Amino acid sequence: MKKSILLASLFYSFVEYLSFFIVTSLFTPLILAQNSLYKDPFNLIKEPELLLGVILGVYGLGIFLGAPLLGKWSDHKNRKQALQISMALNILGNFGVGIFFASANVWMMIFFRFITGLGSSGAQLLYNVVQDMESEEKKRGKAMGYLVAVSSFATVLGPAFGTLFAGDSGIMLGIPFFVLGFFGMCSMLFTHLSFGQNATAHKGKHQSFLEIFTKPEVLIVGISYFLFLLIAESLFVAIPIVMVLGFDVSSDWIALFFAYGGLVSVFTGTFILPCISRFFSVRLAYLTSLLGLTLSLFSFFLSSTPEELFVPFTFFALFATLAWSKGNELILAVAEKKNTGIIMGVFGSLIALAVLLASLFMGYFATLSSLLPLLVLCIMGLINFAVAVLSYRKLARQSS
Repeated sequence: MKKSILLASLFYSFVEYLSFFIVTSLFTPLILAQNSLYKDPFNLIKEPELLLGVILGVYGLGIFLGAPLLGKWSDHKNRKQALQISMALNILGNFGVGIFFASANVWMMIFFRFITGLGSSGAQLLYNVVQDMESEEKKRGKAMGYLVAVSSFATVLGPAFGTLFAGDSGIMLGIPFFVLGFFGMCSMLFTHLSFGQNATAHKGKHQSFLEIFTKPEVLIVGISYFLFLLIAESLFVAIPIVMVLGFDVSSDWIALFFAYGGLVSVFTGTFILPCISRFFSVRLAYLTSLLGLTLSLFSFFLSSTPEELFVPFTFFALFATLAWSKGNELILAVAEKKNTGIIMGVFGSLIALAVLLASLFMGYFATLSSLLPLLVLCIMGLINFAVAVLSYRKLARQSS
């Protein structure tokens, strides 16, 4: 695999994941403030927590609709075209959010966050690019580890990126999104120059979106992976709400908190993942990571100050990174080569659905109690681990 293609893929991944994490610390305090300017003028969404959930969750709806279509396009045409279309939409969405965030127009913010979500649906296809262009297993695993590390680094920079560049009012509030749109244009150029034609269309009959789940291994991985994603995305929504409502922290504090967790993820993806891969099978590593993830969720209840939240978040970031990487390896292991774009697109939709449901449910649960979202997460963690244990022998038999 050429270094130029790998670097273009890594930068592409960075831009698209940054598009999600940029809003976490920037939107939460402004929307939940007592005298917030960000209100629904039609009064359809009265509770600010629910409004926050809608703004965050509609991004996932965009990915949900766009990922399968782009995945199928990439199988029938080529990866490069699908990636370029995705990034073009990402650029449009970020510029739109920046403009209407500055004018406090919440419904236009919702619309352009949806467009940004459509444009972020190509990130999952980068794993297909690595699989297509790297035949050596060890190098392929290393490249996928880099993709995980870059997406984790976006969690470091994302929340801080938003609060660092945003001004106090007016058009200055939209600067982080304008900068991100410029990064997107750079990524499109880098991809165009690096990928060449990248013809990856496979001959033969391609399965439909639903047919891929007729294979038991794919269905099992899909259920478990979706539950993991729902837990991870829910925590990203629940923790800022707990911090603001329970501890009255600022945007800078939330940014610092997520930056720390992102650094843990980067360290895990760069150093711990290669060691785990060397001594554990993919399915055993995935199962172990789910157990650690569940235990870390329960440990959040032991924290009584914002500072104490760093300890459970350390373990959550570590095990979530392992589960993310090994989950993607399982997906590629059970997929037929001619349908890898479709299956990664469908699993990209699972990510989107998790983002959408997490934002809506966590926002709703927070209106009942600030700690209820954490309790729900613990229950979900137990269910997911139980599903993985019961189906252990069937999880990605092709990966052993």
